[in-house]
Amino acid sequence: MQVVVEVKSIQSDDLGNREELSFSTLGRIYEKKAGYYLRYQEELIDTAEKTITTMKIKEGSLTLIRSGGVSMKQEFVVGKSSDFKYQTAYGEFNFQLMVAKVELEVAAQQGSIELQYSLNNGEQLISRNQLLITYKEDLNG
Repeated sequence: MQVVVEVKSIQSDDLGNREELSFSTLGRIYEKKAGYYLRYQEELIDTAEKTITTMKIKEGSLTLIRSGGVSMKQEFVVGKSSDFKYQTAYGEFNFQLMVAKVELEVAAQQGSIELQYSLNNGEQLISRNQLLITYKEDLNG
């Protein structure tokens, strides 16, 4: 089903710097045995190439996969820390993800996702992040 996806990303660091990014795009939601899949296209600031974002949503967890301009796979489970690779045209970077919050209200016609997590490079905090995503059926499509 085609959906309208609203994405809001907030990043902050220990120095008090804060960056907020919001956009709206069309996407698709699929229901499968393992849960829901939400897929949409986004234009990331650090690449001219379009990036496809796929979210695999299961009870209590979310896997975020990006491919295209950047390539990465992140696993979001509350209280869990995981390593991931972030591949760009400029090279590959290794980061650690520490998940503080995963709130999922997902259905076929509409839903909301809230993720809170910190991004680290070794022992160094890069940013604290909040990702808010809502989607609803595209009644025009």
